[in-house]
Amino acid sequence: MSTLPALSPTTSTELPPDAVKRATSSARRDGVFAGLTAGLLAAIIGGRLMGLSRRKAWGAGIVAGAGSGYQFTQGFTAANVSRLRADVAAEAAKRRDEARRISEA
Repeated sequence: MSTLPALSPTTSTELPPDAVKRATSSARRDGVFAGLTAGLLAAIIGGRLMGLSRRKAWGAGIVAGAGSGYQFTQGFTAANVSRLRADVAAEAAKRRDEARRISEA
């Protein structure tokens, strides 16, 4: 079972809270879409190709959709927070370089 990367108190204060919230909600939206798609495909494959009954195909679709939706949400959240951290670090480096350039002049 994968878990979200832990946001330590030092790194979470460096990230804007509204940006973290946007990244998380975006990851949830994408994870729900991925889960629905995977569940639909699992139900179709289970019913048509594997010859499962309607109830078993629905069950397979629900289980596959929930599992893949959870995993995709975890992955999208980690990717979005990582991208946010990179953006914050790039902005901080840009400000440092600009301050250094001003102090040298």
